[in-house]
Amino acid sequence: MNEDHKKSITRSIRVFVWLFGIFLITTTILGIAVLDVVIDIAKEVYRDNRTRVVVASTDLPAGTIITTNNIGIKTFLDEDLVTDDWVSPADHKVLLGHKMTCPATKLEPIEWHKTDIVITNK
Repeated sequence: MNEDHKKSITRSIRVFVWLFGIFLITTTILGIAVLDVVIDIAKEVYRDNRTRVVVASTDLPAGTIITTNNIGIKTFLDEDLVTDDWVSPADHKVLLGHKMTCPATKLEPIEWHKTDIVITNK
């Protein structure tokens, strides 16, 4: 094998290694970009499937007056579990000053029918 042939092979190997390195860097960058998009989509799906409801922050026996100290907000991951009878955070102020007609345990969703509030628009 002559010297020119060795140089040609060496040059070819260097070019191959350089191109392979660029390929690895490019695929890594593209992989990270795709992964970032997938993560963003997953976050959106997770965020969209969450439902916030008003819950008892302590055990609430029947007759308890509802105050800001004994209710809180809890996020449910499965919106299929949430019923129309559960109080949404937007309606929490309506509960204040009203009584529980049925008990609710700590972290149990507050349901309209367990309060002395009469819903007339259903």
